Amino acid sequence: MKNANMIKSIFLCLIVVTFANAQQDTVQTHIESTEWIIISDAVELAPSGFLIIINHEFGHYAMASIFGAQNARFGLSRRKPNGGRQIGWTEWSNDLGHFGNSCAYLGGVLFSRGLAEESDCLIHHTSLSPWAQRFFSMTFIFGRFDFARYVLNDAIVELSGKQGSDISKLVTQIAGYNDGSRFLTYTALFAVATFDLVFDWNRVVMHWNILEGKSYANKSLYSHAQISIHPYFAYGSIGISARVVR
Repeated sequence: MKNANMIKSIFLCLIVVTFANAQQDTVQTHIESTEWIIISDAVELAPSGFLIIINHEFGHYAMASIFGAQNARFGLSRRKPNGGRQIGWTEWSNDLGHFGNSCAYLGGVLFSRGLAEESDCLIHHTSLSPWAQRFFSMTFIFGRFDFARYVLNDAIVELSGKQGSDISKLVTQIAGYNDGSRFLTYTALFAVATFDLVFDWNRVVMHWNILEGKSYANKSLYSHAQISIHPYFAYGSIGISARVVR
């Protein structure tokens, strides 16, 4: 694909912006630092992942059905024609037009986002055990990053000369097969996903804290958390830094 190196550079910059949790030093310079959370509790990871997959595929199914798809089906797992197994699948038999197909391809990540919001609402407004808090926080993280993950994954897959999945099909509906148009569409989609996460970073931090075992008992600690966004120029680099302020 043309412009492959440019696409890689832009996506790497966007990833850095998304996962930057900026700090300030004595000269008020924003220094990027990355905080990684290691999730090791498979007892919570497996059912949460199962819930996200089913919800994601149901999103495709529901949107396709709304736009008149015939014989729409979805499932958790099936055998691939060339061997191996496909985890999560949806299919329908008729063309829904550009708008209908776009909504159907986007339906998975839309429903994932909806499930993330429902999980966040449950933690905020109900009394849950620590295990349930971690389960729904994990579900929130999965659902909240679903869109960005699909955009990044399909962009990388296309750079390797292969066919992507949901977002690749969405890009085809929007931009066709022109390399330049696809590059601009991928860039726009990842920019939307990136800044959507940046401006919601306080909630992401809250749920990662819960995954680390910090109970949501003191709701005021999180409900007043805000995110501070600043442009910066330091050490020959320019970008945007994000810092959680409580």
